[in-house]
Amino acid sequence: FFLDGAHTAESVEVCVDWFREEIARQGGADHPRVLLFNCSPDRDEAALLRSLVALRDGAGRSLFDQVLFCSMRIGEGVGASADSMNFTVDEELELQRPLRNRRTWEKLALQALRG
Repeated sequence: FFLDGAHTAESVEVCVDWFREEIARQGGADHPRVLLFNCSPDRDEAALLRSLVALRDGAGRSLFDQVLFCSMRIGEGVGASADSMNFTVDEELELQRPLRNRRTWEKLALQALRG
């Protein structure tokens, strides 16, 4: 698996370059590639997702088999401490964030397909 915690547009670019190199190095090994994406409310999700959406194979298909969007919320009573939770973010807004990120991904993917 590949794991990166990029949190700026620049670090996502570095991550994308690294991921491309690793995929090429593996010679197209058939492993599921799942993108698990989350970003904090103070980040521009479109700026972070743009480079990830652009990861395509020669036929124009995404290099990811599946893309999942999650929140930073881990649930009531599950390790809810100051170290693992952001208590400055409204819970309802935080729970809506994955849907917003998914919609942004879909919009960018559609734009990429249209060229």
